[in-house]
Amino acid sequence: MTDLNLLCEEPYLIGLLGGISYIASSIGSLPLTTLIDKRGRKNTTLYLSLVTPLGVLMMTFLGKNLNLYIIYGIIGVMGFTYNARASSTFTFGSEFLCKESLVKYNCALFGAYGVFQALSGMFFWYYKSQYVYCIIISVIMLISIVFHAFFSPESPHYLLEIFDYPNLKKCLEKVAYINGEKDVDMDSIISKLKLSAEKELVDLRKEAIKVKMNKFLMKIKDSNAKAKGKLPQEEVFDKST
Repeated sequence: MTDLNLLCEEPYLIGLLGGISYIASSIGSLPLTTLIDKRGRKNTTLYLSLVTPLGVLMMTFLGKNLNLYIIYGIIGVMGFTYNARASSTFTFGSEFLCKESLVKYNCALFGAYGVFQALSGMFFWYYKSQYVYCIIISVIMLISIVFHAFFSPESPHYLLEIFDYPNLKKCLEKVAYINGEKDVDMDSIISKLKLSAEKELVDLRKEAIKVKMNKFLMKIKDSNAKAKGKLPQEEVFDKST
């Protein structure tokens, strides 16, 4: 509280700091999570991950010069990107793994989160310095973001979805190199994936045409039923006249 100069604020206003983060996190899940299918897994995780260290550094160095409502805004923006960043990061990592490794990936990911929380608590108990903690966390995050920007390939699933076969080939070559696979006929793999994707696209288009045709036929059927339903009424009206 002293680092952010909040000692003189009302307790309920200070308590809202955590509430705003959770509310913004829930709201941000709806519009931002869809970015992974529009902008790609890598770019989404990259840009959303920049928000937290920048926000933490801003509050660390400028905290005493910021009023409570600006701090609300910074925490709100950080919370707004949290769920989208977490889900896109999970999706990004899982798409490089086979099904047998997904359980291990989940256990390692959530286990690491628990270990990080425990280490954070131990750090505060021993050093009692929020300033140093925020600097360390921000530096670690920025280093990981730089590494991600220059060394991580885009998700092969996403590249296949947008039919970007040249970059898909580069991505798979990098994955093969990291895993020590040298004798891989990448052109053959790309051609098989291309045929499979195009066949699936044709099937989807056929299904879409069937759905549209069924809707069109249903409209015709409904209009005919309505027309037939009106004829007896008109006949009765004519007889009564």
